[in-house]
Amino acid sequence: MSQDISLQIENLETRASEEGGVIKRHLLGEAAQVADHGEASSEEVTRLYLSASAEDPSDPSVYWRFGRQLKQKGAIEAIYNALEERASEDPESSWSAHKSMFGAQHIQEDRRLDGTLRDLVRKHSDAYMWQVYRFVEAEKWRNVQQVFTERAGGERVEGARQTAYFAQEMSVETKLLADLWKTVYQSDREDREAQEALVPLYKDLEKWKEYAEVYRRLLDQLDDEDLRREAINDLIEVYTNHLKSDQVLT
Repeated sequence: MSQDISLQIENLETRASEEGGVIKRHLLGEAAQVADHGEASSEEVTRLYLSASAEDPSDPSVYWRFGRQLKQKGAIEAIYNALEERASEDPESSWSAHKSMFGAQHIQEDRRLDGTLRDLVRKHSDAYMWQVYRFVEAEKWRNVQQVFTERAGGERVEGARQTAYFAQEMSVETKLLADLWKTVYQSDREDREAQEALVPLYKDLEKWKEYAEVYRRLLDQLDDEDLRREAINDLIEVYTNHLKSDQVLT
C-alpha cells in the first residue's frame, strides 16, 4: 500500500471520528473502498468495512455503496467469514441479511435469497431495509412500495410517498420518480409536496400537458407574489411553445 493511500485512509478515518450517523458510516465505507482499490491488506479492508457496518447493522447503504464494489478476493472472503460469524451469534439479526446479500454478490449466487430475507424480516422487522435494497437490486420497485406500504400500516399513499423519498435518495431515473409521485398526486391533487415534486420532473420529461395541469394547481396554492409571477410566466411559455390550443384548458 502506497503512502498516498495510507494518508487517504487516515484522513477519512479522522473525518469519520468527528461525525456520526450515516455520514460516519459512509466515510468509513469509503475508507474501506480506498483500501481495497489501493491494495491494502485484506485485514485492513475488513477492519474498515466492518467498522462502517457495525455503526448500524440495519442500514444496508454501506454494503450498497461500498461492499458491492470490493475487488480483493482475500478481503471479500475475510469479510464474508466475519459476517457469517456475527450472523451465527444472532441468526435473526441484520447481520444475517448482510451476510446473505454479500455472499450472493461475491461468493455464490443464492436463488433462495428473496425468501431468506422475507423470513428474516418477519422475525426481525428492523432488517426490512435489507429487503428493500434487494428489491432495488432486482429492479422490483412495486415490491419496494409494498414494503413501505406495510411499514405505513397499509396506507397506500403514504407507502408511495416513502418510496418516492427513497427513490430520490437513490437517484433513480426521472420517469420512475415521476410515476411514484404521480401515485401520491392522484390520491390528492391538492397535495403540495407531490405538486412541487412533479413540476420539475414533468418538465424534464417534456410531458407538457401533465406539467401544466399540476403547475396550475400549485399556482393556486402559492402566496408569494414572486413565485406566482414565475409560475405564470412558466405556464405562458409552455402554452405558447408546447401545447396546442385544444390542450390548454383540458
